[in-house]
Amino acid sequence: MALAGKQVYPKAVELVNLKSWDEAMKWYDKHPKEIESSYVFAKQCLLSYVTYKCMSTEFINRKIRINAINPGDTTTGLKDDSNRSTSPTGNAEEGAQMIENIFLKSWNGYAAEPKDMGYPMVVVGSDICSYMSGQLIYIDYGLTSSLTSMALLKSDDKTIEDISHEANE
Repeated sequence: MALAGKQVYPKAVELVNLKSWDEAMKWYDKHPKEIESSYVFAKQCLLSYVTYKCMSTEFINRKIRINAINPGDTTTGLKDDSNRSTSPTGNAEEGAQMIENIFLKSWNGYAAEPKDMGYPMVVVGSDICSYMSGQLIYIDYGLTSSLTSMALLKSDDKTIEDISHEANE
């Protein structure tokens, strides 16, 4: 699978394919560098699991679909812990301000509520999406798309209009 190879992180695949908790704990002990940024590595594992396992016989033979959401800033009971871990000093207020500055103020966004993540999950888990598998769905009010667009535009120094016109030629 050429496409899957580009979406999967080898160390994350190695970890998600271990058979037991004990094996995973040993893996963590042997790979401190890979898990230095635990949040990033967790996201890599999520993406790798969904991409790598969606066509695995253990799931596909039983018609089990593998999809996941990648939520944007969401207000939950874990918010205070998340804010503390975002702050270099462990200060929850500082972390909240950093998250707001990076992920919300830059585009006049707002934090989601848990239901904003739950409703799409209900749809994805229903028969409406019965043929959908292997997808990581970003539910972040378009933030990821806009960041991707900005990165692509900067890489070529083209405007969105330039790219749009080129696509139509």
